[in-house]
Amino acid sequence: MAAENGLGSIGWQTIRHTYGSLLSELKTPLEVQQTLMRHADIATALTYGESSMENQRTANSNLVKEILKPRSSQ
Repeated sequence: MAAENGLGSIGWQTIRHTYGSLLSELKTPLEVQQTLMRHADIATALTYGESSMENQRTANSNLVKEILKPRSSQ
């Protein structure tokens, strides 16, 4: 199905990480994420909570703008 939609070969683990990341971005309580992903340990659920590329781009862009902001010399 993924290949048919131009996404190439996507494995089960990629789907799980995407699902976990989306749950995290939707601010789903960690205990609910743990249950939905069927993790025995809540620490495992934390490893799936990566932010989206768009959120990463925004954060990086904001940081670069701050670094490159003209500073007044004193």
